[in-house]
Amino acid sequence: IRDRLHVIPNGVDQEALDSASPFDTGGKVVLSAGRIEAYKQVDRTVEAMRHLPGDFELRVTGDGPARAEAERLAGSLGLGARVRFLGRVSDAALYRWFRTADVYVSMSSNEAMPVTFIESLAAGASVVASDIPAHRDLIEKTGGSITLVPLDVSPVALAQAIERRASVPPTRPVIDSWEHVTARTHEVYRESVAAFSLGP
Repeated sequence: IRDRLHVIPNGVDQEALDSASPFDTGGKVVLSAGRIEAYKQVDRTVEAMRHLPGDFELRVTGDGPARAEAERLAGSLGLGARVRFLGRVSDAALYRWFRTADVYVSMSSNEAMPVTFIESLAAGASVVASDIPAHRDLIEKTGGSITLVPLDVSPVALAQAIERRASVPPTRPVIDSWEHVTARTHEVYRESVAAFSLGP
């Protein structure tokens, strides 16, 4: 049965990413993007910021039920303008943040095929991510721009991983375009219909 299974990963709009202009921030940007839920563990990235040099800034796009608590945490740690929650942003603005980011961080405990993860890689950011199956699968497909850390990594160790990643030029792996994903999906459907027509 295994040789009849096809795994088609998500793709990216590489043209849109390449044409997006980075924001002029002046510092090193750590980015977190997506819905802010408890399982995404954005708070771990916030805590890590306390142990990073002052020129590191965290920008969080998206919204969700865990946002308010993460914002309170940033305030209680005295991080001020170094941590900013931007809320929901347009696709165009998100692509600009992907192009701006030095390091994209995902400490999520549960993912399937995270689109923002691969978009950040395609835009040229390095990635620090939780060691979960979905992220391990991506590290095999995309090469050396990803560092995996334990889900329960300490703030100090996470900060060290982020700082190391920021100091190494990313490899910017080639990610499939949505056109390629669509063509591959059509191909699999054609093969499946042909096999069904022929019978076992």
